[in-house]
Amino acid sequence: ISMALAPGLQHCLELLRRARSDNELFAGLLLVTNLVKANQIDGETRRNIFDAIGFDFLNRLIATTVIPEGCSQHVYSSLALTLLACFATDAELAADPQMLTKIPFFSEFAILSIGSKSEEVLAMAADALHCLAAICLLPAVRQQLITRDTISAVVQQAINGCETALDILLRLACSERKLLSSVCAEEVGQVVVHLSRTLKLDQGLKKFESCKQLAVLVGSDLQAICEGLQAWQKDIWLGLNDILHSRIAPEYCQDALTLARNVVESVGMKWALNGGQDSSSVKNEFLLVLLQRTVVETKICLDKETAEEVFESKGLLSSCCCLLEHCMHLVVTEGESLLLSAQLISQIHRGLEDAIRAVIGFLTNIAISKERDKVLFMKQSAVHASVRVLGAWMAEETALLQSEITNLLPFLINIGRQSLSELTASSQVASESACVGDDITRFLLPGVCHLSAEDATRCVLINCDCQSLLVDYFIWKVGRFKHQLSPGTDSVDKQDTEVKLVFLL
Repeated sequence: ISMALAPGLQHCLELLRRARSDNELFAGLLLVTNLVKANQIDGETRRNIFDAIGFDFLNRLIATTVIPEGCSQHVYSSLALTLLACFATDAELAADPQMLTKIPFFSEFAILSIGSKSEEVLAMAADALHCLAAICLLPAVRQQLITRDTISAVVQQAINGCETALDILLRLACSERKLLSSVCAEEVGQVVVHLSRTLKLDQGLKKFESCKQLAVLVGSDLQAICEGLQAWQKDIWLGLNDILHSRIAPEYCQDALTLARNVVESVGMKWALNGGQDSSSVKNEFLLVLLQRTVVETKICLDKETAEEVFESKGLLSSCCCLLEHCMHLVVTEGESLLLSAQLISQIHRGLEDAIRAVIGFLTNIAISKERDKVLFMKQSAVHASVRVLGAWMAEETALLQSEITNLLPFLINIGRQSLSELTASSQVASESACVGDDITRFLLPGVCHLSAEDATRCVLINCDCQSLLVDYFIWKVGRFKHQLSPGTDSVDKQDTEVKLVFLL
Protein backbone atom coordinates (compact mmCIF):
# COMPACT_ATOMS: atom_id res chain seq x y z
CA ILE A 1 0.00 0.00 0.00
CA SER A 2 1.44 3.39 -0.95
CA MET A 3 0.43 6.83 0.24
CA ALA A 4 -1.00 7.64 -3.20
CA LEU A 5 -3.28 4.59 -3.16
CA ALA A 6 -4.50 4.92 0.42
CA PRO A 7 -6.10 8.30 1.16
CA GLY A 8 -7.59 6.75 4.32
CA LEU A 9 -4.11 5.93 5.57
CA GLN A 10 -3.01 9.48 4.77
CA HIS A 11 -5.84 10.76 6.96
CA CYS A 12 -4.78 8.47 9.81
CA LEU A 13 -1.22 9.76 9.60
CA GLU A 14 -2.47 13.32 9.83
CA LEU A 15 -4.30 12.34 13.02
CA LEU A 16 -1.10 10.85 14.41
CA ARG A 17 0.92 13.96 13.60
CA ARG A 18 -1.63 16.24 15.27
CA ALA A 19 -2.07 14.01 18.34
CA ARG A 20 -1.50 15.89 21.62
CA SER A 21 -1.53 12.92 23.98
CA ASP A 22 -0.68 9.23 24.09
CA ASN A 23 -4.38 8.41 24.09
CA GLU A 24 -4.84 10.24 20.78
CA LEU A 25 -1.77 8.54 19.37
CA PHE A 26 -3.05 5.16 20.52
CA ALA A 27 -6.44 5.80 18.93
CA GLY A 28 -4.80 6.76 15.64
CA LEU A 29 -2.61 3.68 15.71
CA LEU A 30 -5.57 1.38 16.17
CA LEU A 31 -6.86 2.66 12.82
CA VAL A 32 -3.69 1.64 10.98
CA THR A 33 -2.70 -1.50 12.93
CA ASN A 34 -4.05 -3.87 10.30
CA LEU A 35 -2.09 -2.07 7.58
CA VAL A 36 1.35 -1.83 9.13
CA LYS A 37 2.57 -5.26 8.18
CA ALA A 38 5.95 -5.21 6.48
CA ASN A 39 4.65 -6.96 3.38
CA GLN A 40 1.66 -4.66 2.93
CA ILE A 41 3.18 -1.17 2.82
CA ASP A 42 6.01 0.38 0.89
CA GLY A 43 9.14 1.98 2.32
CA GLU A 44 7.88 5.53 2.02
CA THR A 45 4.68 4.76 3.93
CA ARG A 46 6.62 2.89 6.59
CA ARG A 47 8.87 5.90 7.10
CA ASN A 48 5.91 8.27 7.31
CA ILE A 49 4.31 6.13 10.01
CA PHE A 50 7.55 6.04 11.99
CA ASP A 51 8.06 9.80 11.68
CA ALA A 52 4.54 10.32 12.99
CA ILE A 53 5.10 8.04 16.00
CA GLY A 54 8.79 7.98 16.91
CA PHE A 55 10.61 5.73 19.36
CA ASP A 56 9.55 7.72 22.43
CA PHE A 57 5.93 6.66 22.13
CA LEU A 58 6.93 3.05 21.46
CA ASN A 59 9.09 3.11 24.59
CA ARG A 60 6.13 4.28 26.63
CA LEU A 61 3.95 1.55 25.13
CA ILE A 62 6.51 -1.07 26.19
CA ALA A 63 6.94 0.39 29.68
CA THR A 64 3.21 0.76 30.44
CA THR A 65 2.01 -1.72 33.06
CA VAL A 66 -1.51 -0.36 33.67
CA ILE A 67 -3.85 -2.20 31.28
CA PRO A 68 -7.39 -0.91 30.59
CA GLU A 69 -10.12 -3.13 31.93
CA GLY A 70 -11.33 -5.70 29.44
CA CYS A 71 -8.12 -5.59 27.35
CA SER A 72 -5.51 -8.28 26.90
CA GLN A 73 -2.54 -8.07 29.24
CA HIS A 74 -0.31 -7.80 26.16
CA VAL A 75 -2.33 -5.16 24.33
CA TYR A 76 0.39 -2.48 24.48
CA SER A 77 3.32 -4.85 23.94
CA SER A 78 1.53 -6.46 21.02
CA LEU A 79 0.98 -3.11 19.33
CA ALA A 80 4.60 -2.09 19.97
CA LEU A 81 5.91 -5.34 18.48
CA THR A 82 3.70 -4.99 15.41
CA LEU A 83 5.06 -1.51 14.77
CA LEU A 84 8.67 -2.47 15.51
CA ALA A 85 8.46 -5.47 13.18
CA CYS A 86 7.21 -3.11 10.49
CA PHE A 87 9.98 -0.56 11.09
CA ALA A 88 12.71 -3.25 11.32
CA THR A 89 12.43 -3.92 7.59
CA ASP A 90 14.09 -0.52 7.13
CA ALA A 91 17.84 -1.18 7.55
CA GLU A 92 18.49 2.29 8.97
CA LEU A 93 15.80 1.88 11.63
CA ALA A 94 16.88 -1.69 12.40
CA ALA A 95 20.39 -0.44 13.19
CA ASP A 96 19.16 2.48 15.29
CA PRO A 97 20.49 2.35 18.89
CA GLN A 98 16.91 2.62 20.14
CA MET A 99 16.04 -0.57 18.24
CA LEU A 100 19.12 -2.38 19.54
CA THR A 101 18.27 -1.57 23.16
CA LYS A 102 15.05 -3.55 22.64
CA ILE A 103 16.83 -6.85 21.92
CA PRO A 104 16.06 -8.13 25.46
CA PHE A 105 12.40 -7.17 24.89
CA PHE A 106 12.35 -9.11 21.62
CA SER A 107 14.03 -12.09 23.29
CA GLU A 108 11.47 -12.14 26.08
CA PHE A 109 8.54 -12.33 23.69
CA ALA A 110 10.28 -14.61 21.18
CA ILE A 111 9.84 -17.59 23.49
CA LEU A 112 6.38 -16.60 24.70
CA SER A 113 4.70 -18.80 22.09
CA ILE A 114 6.40 -22.05 23.17
CA GLY A 115 3.52 -24.31 24.18
CA SER A 116 0.92 -21.58 23.60
CA LYS A 117 -2.09 -21.80 21.27
CA SER A 118 -3.10 -18.14 21.62
CA GLU A 119 -3.14 -16.37 18.25
CA GLU A 120 -2.13 -13.12 19.92
CA VAL A 121 0.88 -14.71 21.61
CA LEU A 122 1.92 -16.52 18.43
CA ALA A 123 1.74 -13.26 16.48
CA MET A 124 3.82 -11.45 19.10
CA ALA A 125 6.52 -14.13 19.01
CA ALA A 126 6.59 -13.97 15.21
CA ASP A 127 7.00 -10.17 15.32
CA ALA A 128 9.76 -10.43 17.92
CA LEU A 129 11.67 -12.97 15.82
CA HIS A 130 11.15 -10.80 12.74
CA CYS A 131 12.87 -7.92 14.57
CA LEU A 132 15.76 -10.15 15.65
CA ALA A 133 16.12 -11.47 12.10
CA ALA A 134 16.22 -7.91 10.71
CA ILE A 135 19.01 -6.97 13.13
CA CYS A 136 20.87 -10.16 12.24
CA LEU A 137 20.98 -9.06 8.60
CA LEU A 138 23.17 -6.08 9.52
CA PRO A 139 26.87 -7.05 9.88
CA ALA A 140 27.74 -3.94 11.91
CA VAL A 141 25.32 -4.71 14.76
CA ARG A 142 24.55 -8.45 14.65
CA GLN A 143 27.13 -9.19 17.37
CA GLN A 144 24.77 -7.56 19.86
CA LEU A 145 22.40 -10.51 19.41
CA ILE A 146 24.93 -12.90 20.91
CA THR A 147 23.86 -12.99 24.55
CA ARG A 148 22.78 -16.04 26.54
CA ASP A 149 19.17 -14.84 26.85
CA THR A 150 18.74 -13.97 23.18
CA ILE A 151 20.40 -17.10 21.80
CA SER A 152 18.52 -19.25 24.31
CA ALA A 153 15.23 -17.81 23.02
CA VAL A 154 16.27 -18.31 19.40
CA VAL A 155 17.43 -21.88 20.09
CA GLN A 156 14.18 -22.85 21.80
CA GLN A 157 12.20 -21.57 18.83
CA ALA A 158 14.56 -23.31 16.38
CA ILE A 159 14.15 -26.64 18.17
CA ASN A 160 10.40 -26.01 18.15
CA GLY A 161 10.50 -25.87 14.34
CA CYS A 162 10.66 -22.12 13.68
CA GLU A 163 12.53 -21.51 10.42
CA THR A 164 13.12 -17.82 11.19
CA ALA A 165 14.88 -18.69 14.44
CA LEU A 166 17.03 -21.33 12.75
CA ASP A 167 17.96 -18.86 9.99
CA ILE A 168 19.13 -16.38 12.65
CA LEU A 169 21.32 -19.01 14.28
CA LEU A 170 22.80 -20.18 10.98
CA ARG A 171 23.62 -16.63 9.94
CA LEU A 172 25.35 -15.97 13.25
CA ALA A 173 27.25 -19.26 12.94
CA CYS A 174 28.52 -18.19 9.53
CA SER A 175 29.62 -14.68 10.47
CA GLU A 176 30.26 -14.67 14.23
CA ARG A 177 31.18 -18.29 14.89
CA LYS A 178 33.98 -17.73 17.39
CA LEU A 179 31.95 -15.36 19.56
CA LEU A 180 28.83 -17.53 19.30
CA SER A 181 30.61 -20.70 20.39
CA SER A 182 32.41 -18.98 23.25
CA VAL A 183 29.33 -17.26 24.69
CA CYS A 184 26.56 -19.74 23.86
CA ALA A 185 28.26 -23.12 23.44
CA GLU A 186 25.62 -25.11 25.30
CA GLU A 187 22.74 -23.52 23.40
CA VAL A 188 24.31 -24.18 19.99
CA GLY A 189 24.97 -27.76 21.08
CA GLN A 190 21.25 -28.27 21.71
CA VAL A 191 20.47 -27.36 18.09
CA VAL A 192 23.25 -29.61 16.80
CA VAL A 193 21.81 -32.54 18.76
CA HIS A 194 18.28 -31.75 17.53
CA LEU A 195 19.29 -31.49 13.86
CA SER A 196 21.46 -34.61 14.11
CA ARG A 197 18.48 -36.60 15.31
CA THR A 198 16.40 -35.23 12.41
CA LEU A 199 19.17 -36.20 9.99
CA LYS A 200 19.10 -39.76 11.34
CA LEU A 201 15.34 -40.30 11.51
CA ASP A 202 13.81 -38.33 8.63
CA GLN A 203 13.63 -40.08 5.27
CA GLY A 204 12.37 -37.14 3.21
CA LEU A 205 13.72 -33.78 2.07
CA LYS A 206 14.06 -32.72 5.71
CA LYS A 207 17.03 -35.10 5.96
CA PHE A 208 18.90 -33.14 3.30
CA GLU A 209 17.90 -29.79 4.80
CA SER A 210 19.24 -30.91 8.18
CA CYS A 211 22.45 -32.04 6.52
CA LYS A 212 22.96 -28.61 4.96
CA GLN A 213 22.19 -26.83 8.24
CA LEU A 214 24.51 -29.07 10.24
CA ALA A 215 27.28 -28.40 7.71
CA VAL A 216 27.05 -24.75 8.78
CA LEU A 217 26.81 -25.34 12.54
CA VAL A 218 29.38 -28.11 12.88
CA GLY A 219 32.98 -26.93 12.79
CA SER A 220 36.39 -27.36 14.32
CA ASP A 221 35.11 -25.95 17.62
CA LEU A 222 32.24 -28.41 17.88
CA GLN A 223 34.00 -30.54 20.49
CA ALA A 224 33.82 -27.59 22.87
CA ILE A 225 30.22 -26.91 21.89
CA CYS A 226 29.01 -30.46 22.48
CA GLU A 227 31.47 -31.66 25.08
CA GLY A 228 30.11 -34.71 26.82
CA LEU A 229 27.46 -35.33 24.16
CA GLN A 230 28.29 -38.16 21.79
CA ALA A 231 24.82 -38.95 20.53
CA TRP A 232 25.12 -36.34 17.79
CA GLN A 233 28.21 -38.09 16.40
CA LYS A 234 26.42 -41.39 15.98
CA ASP A 235 23.28 -39.73 14.63
CA ILE A 236 25.24 -37.84 11.97
CA TRP A 237 27.14 -41.02 11.14
CA LEU A 238 23.88 -42.92 10.59
CA GLY A 239 22.25 -40.07 8.67
CA LEU A 240 25.22 -39.62 6.34
CA ASN A 241 25.42 -43.38 5.88
CA ASP A 242 21.89 -43.28 4.44
CA ILE A 243 22.73 -40.35 2.15
CA LEU A 244 26.05 -41.67 0.85
CA HIS A 245 24.53 -45.06 0.03
CA SER A 246 21.77 -43.39 -2.02
CA ARG A 247 21.63 -42.00 -5.53
CA ILE A 248 21.41 -38.30 -4.81
CA ALA A 249 21.68 -34.97 -6.59
CA PRO A 250 25.17 -33.35 -6.69
CA GLU A 251 24.21 -30.57 -4.27
CA TYR A 252 23.13 -33.12 -1.66
CA CYS A 253 26.41 -34.97 -2.05
CA GLN A 254 28.31 -31.71 -1.54
CA ASP A 255 26.42 -30.98 1.68
CA ALA A 256 27.08 -34.53 2.91
CA LEU A 257 30.83 -34.37 2.23
CA THR A 258 31.06 -30.88 3.74
CA LEU A 259 29.35 -32.10 6.91
CA ALA A 260 31.58 -35.18 7.04
CA ARG A 261 34.65 -32.96 6.66
CA ASN A 262 33.53 -30.65 9.48
CA VAL A 263 32.85 -33.54 11.85
CA VAL A 264 36.20 -35.14 11.02
CA GLU A 265 38.02 -31.86 11.65
CA SER A 266 36.23 -31.63 14.97
CA VAL A 267 36.61 -35.14 16.38
CA GLY A 268 39.01 -36.96 14.07
CA MET A 269 38.77 -39.54 11.31
CA LYS A 270 38.14 -42.36 13.77
CA TRP A 271 34.55 -41.11 13.81
CA ALA A 272 34.12 -42.59 10.33
CA LEU A 273 34.81 -46.06 11.72
CA ASN A 274 32.29 -46.24 14.55
CA GLY A 275 30.35 -43.00 14.70
CA GLY A 276 32.33 -41.66 17.65
CA GLN A 277 31.19 -44.41 20.01
CA ASP A 278 33.52 -45.91 22.59
CA SER A 279 33.49 -49.31 21.00
CA SER A 280 36.11 -51.79 19.91
CA SER A 281 34.08 -52.66 16.84
CA VAL A 282 35.26 -51.07 13.62
CA LYS A 283 32.79 -50.74 10.75
CA ASN A 284 34.65 -50.45 7.47
CA GLU A 285 31.74 -49.87 5.11
CA PHE A 286 31.01 -46.23 5.95
CA LEU A 287 34.67 -45.20 5.77
CA LEU A 288 35.07 -46.90 2.39
CA VAL A 289 31.92 -45.41 0.86
CA LEU A 290 32.92 -41.98 2.21
CA LEU A 291 36.35 -42.36 0.61
CA GLN A 292 34.82 -43.61 -2.63
CA ARG A 293 32.46 -40.64 -2.86
CA THR A 294 35.31 -38.29 -2.02
CA VAL A 295 37.53 -39.69 -4.79
CA VAL A 296 34.73 -39.47 -7.36
CA GLU A 297 33.85 -35.89 -6.42
CA THR A 298 37.53 -34.92 -6.45
CA LYS A 299 37.84 -36.12 -10.04
CA ILE A 300 34.66 -34.29 -11.06
CA CYS A 301 35.88 -31.04 -9.47
CA LEU A 302 39.26 -31.29 -11.22
CA ASP A 303 37.54 -31.76 -14.59
CA LYS A 304 35.82 -28.36 -14.38
CA GLU A 305 36.71 -26.15 -17.33
CA THR A 306 35.29 -22.64 -16.91
CA ALA A 307 36.19 -20.17 -14.17
CA GLU A 308 32.57 -20.16 -12.98
CA GLU A 309 32.53 -23.95 -12.59
CA VAL A 310 35.83 -23.91 -10.73
CA PHE A 311 34.59 -21.21 -8.35
CA GLU A 312 31.33 -23.07 -7.70
CA SER A 313 33.20 -26.28 -6.85
CA LYS A 314 35.76 -24.57 -4.60
CA GLY A 315 34.05 -25.54 -1.35
CA LEU A 316 33.44 -29.14 -2.39
CA LEU A 317 37.02 -29.65 -3.57
CA SER A 318 38.32 -28.20 -0.30
CA SER A 319 36.16 -30.68 1.64
CA CYS A 320 37.32 -33.58 -0.52
CA CYS A 321 41.00 -32.74 -0.15
CA CYS A 322 40.60 -32.36 3.61
CA LEU A 323 38.95 -35.79 3.87
CA LEU A 324 41.73 -37.33 1.77
CA GLU A 325 44.35 -35.82 4.09
CA HIS A 326 42.59 -37.20 7.16
CA CYS A 327 42.37 -40.64 5.56
CA MET A 328 46.13 -40.59 5.04
CA HIS A 329 46.66 -39.52 8.63
CA LEU A 330 44.37 -42.28 9.91
CA VAL A 331 46.24 -45.03 8.11
CA VAL A 332 49.73 -43.74 8.88
CA THR A 333 49.42 -42.66 12.50
CA GLU A 334 46.52 -44.67 13.91
CA GLY A 335 46.28 -47.77 11.78
CA GLU A 336 48.04 -50.02 14.27
CA SER A 337 46.37 -48.66 17.40
CA LEU A 338 42.94 -49.10 15.81
CA LEU A 339 43.83 -52.62 14.69
CA LEU A 340 42.80 -51.86 11.13
CA SER A 341 42.95 -54.98 8.99
CA ALA A 342 45.47 -55.29 6.19
CA GLN A 343 42.58 -55.57 3.75
CA LEU A 344 41.02 -52.29 4.93
CA ILE A 345 44.36 -50.47 4.80
CA SER A 346 44.91 -51.80 1.27
CA GLN A 347 41.45 -50.61 0.18
CA ILE A 348 42.03 -47.15 1.65
CA HIS A 349 45.45 -46.97 0.02
CA ARG A 350 44.03 -47.86 -3.40
CA GLY A 351 41.34 -45.19 -3.03
CA LEU A 352 43.90 -42.58 -2.05
CA GLU A 353 46.20 -43.58 -4.89
CA ASP A 354 43.33 -43.20 -7.34
CA ALA A 355 42.64 -39.68 -6.06
CA ILE A 356 46.31 -38.66 -6.12
CA ARG A 357 46.70 -39.93 -9.69
CA ALA A 358 43.83 -37.66 -10.65
CA VAL A 359 45.48 -34.74 -8.83
CA ILE A 360 48.82 -35.38 -10.53
CA GLY A 361 47.11 -35.60 -13.91
CA PHE A 362 45.30 -32.33 -13.28
CA LEU A 363 48.48 -30.49 -12.25
CA THR A 364 50.51 -32.03 -15.10
CA ASN A 365 48.01 -30.84 -17.70
CA ILE A 366 48.31 -27.30 -16.33
CA ALA A 367 52.11 -27.52 -16.18
CA ILE A 368 52.39 -28.41 -19.88
CA SER A 369 49.61 -26.09 -21.03
CA LYS A 370 50.55 -23.42 -23.56
CA GLU A 371 48.37 -20.97 -21.61
CA ARG A 372 49.64 -22.02 -18.20
CA ASP A 373 49.49 -18.60 -16.54
CA LYS A 374 45.92 -18.03 -17.71
CA VAL A 375 44.80 -21.48 -16.55
CA LEU A 376 46.60 -21.03 -13.23
CA PHE A 377 44.79 -17.78 -12.60
CA MET A 378 41.42 -19.25 -13.57
CA LYS A 379 41.84 -22.44 -11.52
CA GLN A 380 43.91 -21.07 -8.64
CA SER A 381 41.64 -22.45 -5.89
CA ALA A 382 41.66 -25.94 -7.44
CA VAL A 383 45.43 -25.83 -7.96
CA HIS A 384 46.13 -24.81 -4.37
CA ALA A 385 43.81 -27.48 -2.97
CA SER A 386 45.46 -30.08 -5.22
CA VAL A 387 48.98 -29.07 -4.23
CA ARG A 388 48.04 -29.26 -0.56
CA VAL A 389 46.68 -32.82 -0.76
CA LEU A 390 49.59 -33.88 -2.97
CA GLY A 391 51.96 -32.45 -0.36
CA ALA A 392 50.28 -34.59 2.30
CA TRP A 393 50.76 -37.66 0.09
CA MET A 394 54.45 -36.81 -0.55
CA ALA A 395 55.02 -36.47 3.19
CA GLU A 396 53.81 -40.04 3.87
CA GLU A 397 54.31 -42.04 0.66
CA THR A 398 57.88 -41.81 -0.63
CA ALA A 399 57.92 -44.59 -3.22
CA LEU A 400 54.59 -44.92 -5.02
CA LEU A 401 54.09 -42.41 -7.86
CA GLN A 402 57.55 -40.96 -7.22
CA SER A 403 58.40 -40.79 -10.93
CA GLU A 404 55.25 -38.80 -11.72
CA ILE A 405 55.86 -36.49 -8.76
CA THR A 406 59.50 -35.96 -9.73
CA ASN A 407 58.44 -34.80 -13.19
CA LEU A 408 56.04 -32.38 -11.53
CA LEU A 409 58.55 -30.92 -9.05
CA PRO A 410 59.58 -27.84 -11.13
CA PHE A 411 55.92 -26.86 -11.43
CA LEU A 412 55.30 -27.41 -7.70
CA ILE A 413 58.31 -25.31 -6.74
CA ASN A 414 57.10 -22.58 -9.08
CA ILE A 415 53.65 -22.66 -7.43
CA GLY A 416 55.32 -22.38 -4.02
CA ARG A 417 57.37 -19.41 -5.24
CA GLN A 418 54.28 -17.64 -6.61
CA SER A 419 52.45 -18.27 -3.35
CA LEU A 420 55.32 -16.83 -1.33
CA SER A 421 55.43 -13.73 -3.53
CA GLU A 422 51.73 -13.12 -2.89
CA LEU A 423 52.19 -13.62 0.85
CA THR A 424 55.18 -11.30 0.96
CA ALA A 425 53.33 -8.59 -0.95
CA SER A 426 50.25 -8.86 1.27
CA SER A 427 52.29 -8.78 4.49
CA GLN A 428 53.93 -5.53 3.40
CA VAL A 429 50.60 -3.73 3.06
CA ALA A 430 48.56 -5.53 5.74
CA SER A 431 48.09 -3.80 9.09
CA GLU A 432 47.20 -7.00 10.89
CA SER A 433 49.21 -10.16 11.44
CA ALA A 434 47.17 -12.26 9.04
CA CYS A 435 48.16 -12.31 5.39
CA VAL A 436 45.96 -12.71 2.36
CA GLY A 437 46.79 -15.85 0.38
CA ASP A 438 47.61 -19.54 0.74
CA ASP A 439 50.89 -20.70 2.27
CA ILE A 440 51.50 -23.42 -0.32
CA THR A 441 55.19 -23.86 0.53
CA ARG A 442 54.29 -25.03 4.03
CA PHE A 443 52.47 -28.04 2.60
CA LEU A 444 55.33 -28.93 0.26
CA LEU A 445 58.10 -28.85 2.87
CA PRO A 446 57.69 -32.34 4.42
CA GLY A 447 57.61 -34.04 1.02
CA VAL A 448 60.52 -31.98 -0.31
CA CYS A 449 62.47 -32.97 2.79
CA HIS A 450 62.00 -36.67 1.97
CA LEU A 451 62.83 -36.18 -1.71
CA SER A 452 66.02 -34.24 -0.92
CA ALA A 453 67.45 -37.37 0.71
CA GLU A 454 67.70 -39.17 -2.65
CA ASP A 455 70.28 -38.28 -5.28
CA ALA A 456 68.00 -38.19 -8.32
CA THR A 457 65.24 -36.09 -6.81
CA ARG A 458 67.75 -33.86 -5.00
CA CYS A 459 69.28 -32.96 -8.37
CA VAL A 460 65.86 -32.05 -9.72
CA LEU A 461 65.20 -29.82 -6.69
CA ILE A 462 68.55 -28.05 -7.11
CA ASN A 463 68.00 -27.57 -10.84
CA CYS A 464 64.65 -25.84 -10.22
CA ASP A 465 66.31 -23.59 -7.59
CA CYS A 466 64.37 -25.01 -4.67
CA GLN A 467 67.11 -23.87 -2.28
CA SER A 468 66.43 -20.19 -2.99
CA LEU A 469 62.73 -20.73 -2.29
CA LEU A 470 63.58 -22.33 1.05
CA VAL A 471 65.82 -19.40 2.01
CA ASP A 472 63.20 -16.82 1.03
CA TYR A 473 60.49 -18.76 2.85
CA PHE A 474 62.63 -19.00 6.00
CA ILE A 475 63.26 -15.23 5.96
CA TRP A 476 59.55 -14.50 5.44
CA LYS A 477 58.52 -16.89 8.22
CA VAL A 478 60.92 -15.33 10.72
CA GLY A 479 59.62 -11.91 9.75
CA ARG A 480 56.04 -13.00 10.42
CA PHE A 481 57.01 -14.41 13.80
CA LYS A 482 58.75 -11.15 14.72
CA HIS A 483 55.64 -9.22 13.73
CA GLN A 484 53.50 -11.46 15.93
CA LEU A 485 55.81 -10.75 18.88
CA SER A 486 55.30 -6.99 18.57
CA PRO A 487 53.55 -5.00 21.34
CA GLY A 488 49.79 -5.37 21.39
CA THR A 489 49.77 -9.06 20.46
CA ASP A 490 47.64 -11.35 22.61
CA SER A 491 49.82 -12.95 25.31
CA VAL A 492 48.71 -16.49 24.47
CA ASP A 493 49.44 -15.98 20.75
CA LYS A 494 52.77 -14.38 21.62
CA GLN A 495 53.79 -17.34 23.78
CA ASP A 496 52.83 -19.78 21.03
CA THR A 497 54.82 -17.78 18.49
CA GLU A 498 57.90 -17.76 20.76
CA VAL A 499 57.79 -21.56 20.97
CA LYS A 500 57.53 -21.86 17.18
CA LEU A 501 60.41 -19.44 16.67
CA VAL A 502 62.68 -21.35 19.09
CA PHE A 503 62.08 -24.61 17.20
CA LEU A 504 62.54 -22.88 13.84
CA LEU A 505 65.90 -21.44 14.83
